[in-house]
Amino acid sequence: MSDIARYAKLPIVAIQFLTRIPIFPNMRIESRDLGNCLAFFPFVGAIIAGALGVASYLALEVGLPFGVIATLLLMIEAVITGAFHWDGLADTFDGFYSTHKSREEMLDIMHDSRIGVMGATSIFMVALLQYASITELLGYELEYFLAAIFSSYMFGKWGCVYLSVFSSYGRKEGKGLVFLESSRWPVLLVASILLVPLFILEPRYLLVFFGVMFFLVLWGAYSTRKVGGITGDILGASARLSETLSMVLFIILFHYIL
Repeated sequence: MSDIARYAKLPIVAIQFLTRIPIFPNMRIESRDLGNCLAFFPFVGAIIAGALGVASYLALEVGLPFGVIATLLLMIEAVITGAFHWDGLADTFDGFYSTHKSREEMLDIMHDSRIGVMGATSIFMVALLQYASITELLGYELEYFLAAIFSSYMFGKWGCVYLSVFSSYGRKEGKGLVFLESSRWPVLLVASILLVPLFILEPRYLLVFFGVMFFLVLWGAYSTRKVGGITGDILGASARLSETLSMVLFIILFHYIL
């Protein structure tokens, strides 16, 4: 396969990895493709946000209450992604916050497919905060709401790229190791370029982005202290937490600055 063809398929690899959209389900994927497809994670975030934007527009036209629309958007996102990052959030909180566990025990808990009390609680609390944030954002003009949704999902996916490039892997083996071994600064550069249109639209959105970056630095350092690095679950949790933080910061931005 030529270099052009290999690079051209990377957005499709990213879409099929992060969502349940089966564009070419039988496409041959190499390990380096998984690492390089990180560059297009923000692009997939934009696709998810686009679907939510269309759904919210139609729901607003029908006149549904904001709370109902927010619930529908969370359901649609879960269907599109297969609740992908919610699983990582639950596993990470189960591992991190199980009382008096060693690093190895925390990693074992995160690898367990069962969800514990802390995992279930994290899903409920973060989903509740996203529900409240989306409900509040729907009260602003549609262009502001769409800007917040697109930015939040793109920032969340960009965070996965940032942590993959600048963090070590917390396990000796695992699926996430494939991403980190192939993740290099050009991947982060492409992912960052995909965010530029948001900042051209409104430079003050950089304030939210810097807030998310600050969280990612802390999250990466915290994860390294807990388990010696990051894992696929930790990346998923970072995406979900970054999305939620972005929504909250956009509410502050819209209310006090714009």
